[in-house]
Amino acid sequence: MHLIVAEDYDGMSRTAADCFCSMADSRQRRNAAVTAGSTPIGMYGYLVEYIRERDVLGYVHFYNFDEIPYRGEERDGITMESLKKYFYEPACIPEARIHTLTDKNYQTYDKLVACDGGLDLCVLGIGRDGHFCSNTPGKTKWGNQTVKLPVYPHDRERIAHLMFGGNVSQVPDFLITMGPRSIMASRQLLLLASGKEKAEAIRALIATDIVDESIPSTILKLHPSLTVIADRDALSLISAEVVEEMQWNGRG
Repeated sequence: MHLIVAEDYDGMSRTAADCFCSMADSRQRRNAAVTAGSTPIGMYGYLVEYIRERDVLGYVHFYNFDEIPYRGEERDGITMESLKKYFYEPACIPEARIHTLTDKNYQTYDKLVACDGGLDLCVLGIGRDGHFCSNTPGKTKWGNQTVKLPVYPHDRERIAHLMFGGNVSQVPDFLITMGPRSIMASRQLLLLASGKEKAEAIRALIATDIVDESIPSTILKLHPSLTVIADRDALSLISAEVVEEMQWNGRG
């Protein structure tokens, strides 16, 4: 695991954009799975700027690794809606390089990715409960590939508040996500974390030996090429000595 410490959200965002661009190649295809949510918005802003300046991602194909559809509506779900708003449309990414995960193709999505050459990079956020993608405690199994997961009744109001402006009627009965097995198949993982509300999840990921399905993101520490970019607030529950040691080990 490689830890990169950022002073704040903006520093995390710029560093993440730089790491993303280092994966790109000017001569051959690269495949990247990307995320919605608030954490990567700053990174997308910098990527849009870089693309406009020097078209650094011209050979990158993009895959969304989860989706939360609107109940009973045939339109983009929460993830694609966000990706289009903050990244695809401002960056003018051609539709031919956008590969959408939906409830119609999730059963063949892993095969599609494999046929395309596999993922070179997966950009992840982390939830305060340790979820990544839509792999949440109590639902995720380590062996899951891309899977449809139920939305339980007791989760509906929370999801409505977080993602649907409080409108429970729009919350679907299911969501779709790449499972741990699919994510761990990516050649590189880049995980972003900002804010004190992520501190406990980051502590469990990088400063403990815990690998437990009840904290889904802890499996990521087993990946051979995991880079974590976290700001000072997200690292606030980890001692300065441990942070320094992890930064030093990552340089090797």
